[in-house]
Amino acid sequence: TYPIARPLYMYTDAGVIAEKQQVAQFIAYYLNNVNDLIGEVGYFPAPDEALQGAADNIKAAAGF
Repeated sequence: TYPIARPLYMYTDAGVIAEKQQVAQFIAYYLNNVNDLIGEVGYFPAPDEALQGAADNIKAAAGF
């Protein structure tokens, strides 16, 4: 019954990704699994294009 919706953002930068690969791995895991679980808590799934774009950016920054 919540009357509005807004995106949920996660932020990092290339320096953090370069120093701590576990951050990139966590974000990649999150992006790959979020839509499978998010409905259970009442949120709407993220658009596939947005998830893929974010996953591509993390992969590029981490060198996956």
